[in-house]
Amino acid sequence: MAGGLREVQQAVLRHFAATGHAPGIVEREAAAAAHGRTAGEAMAELSGDDFRASQVRRAM
Repeated sequence: MAGGLREVQQAVLRHFAATGHAPGIVEREAAAAAHGRTAGEAMAELSGDDFRASQVRRAM
């Protein structure tokens, strides 16, 4: 997946699972920066498309 979006999504989900709440900007920035993005860019792309549905369509 281009640009580490899956990894950013997974980091957000792991944070929810571990803490019960959304990660803060520091956690989102760290996850995105590891893939050469800002948190804003990654979150905009994740929310701008039905990211999970597009993954399923590609797998079919």
